[in-house]
Amino acid sequence: MQILGDRHYKSDPGEQITFSLGQTTQTGNVAVTCSCDPGTSLPIVVKGNGHRTLTITAGFTGNDGGSAEVIVTGSAGGRDQSRIRQLTTLPVRSGIFIID
Repeated sequence: MQILGDRHYKSDPGEQITFSLGQTTQTGNVAVTCSCDPGTSLPIVVKGNGHRTLTITAGFTGNDGGSAEVIVTGSAGGRDQSRIRQLTTLPVRSGIFIID
């Protein structure tokens, strides 16, 4: 797995990309929707053939300071971390992840 940009990855043919939940602060539910493989929660494994889009939505329990770390790992190597941070007073926030 290569990191192309912020939350944008390139996979080798047949490679599997795992998205998992790392450290959280004031985080309740974390939900996943994927344009490719079934699954609604983390961890989720996505096959890296073709264009894939994942939306990971974190629900927060407080009014400020919440965050959820998403760890991205490729089966052929490569690792990245991305943090979804709460905006003040908003109870949810999403991050969009792309695999090409």
